[in-house]
Amino acid sequence: MGKRVRLTNDTLNSYGYRVLTSGVDVSQYERNPLLLYMHERGKVIGCMKDIRVEDGEITGEPCFDEATELSSQCRKQWDFGSLRMVSIGFEVVETSEDPNHLV
Repeated sequence: MGKRVRLTNDTLNSYGYRVLTSGVDVSQYERNPLLLYMHERGKVIGCMKDIRVEDGEITGEPCFDEATELSSQCRKQWDFGSLRMVSIGFEVVETSEDPNHLV
């Protein structure tokens, strides 16, 4: 079993906003859960396996395909621990100023 990583959760992120997990639709991503290097289209380094939406967070297991030198390098860095985080790309469809959603 690989290392499970949090893709997102309900807490305030480093950009000063939060994404409510209950509002995230992962169905399209689950159809082709590519793992991209630095969000760059065309730089596929693997895929995300076993995506779970539970307890206010979305998690998965990165799986590096090692089809390219970059993917092999990323897998080695992931295993070593120098590469430790992932970043999920969002398409914002709604924002809210409702005090019930602000932190």
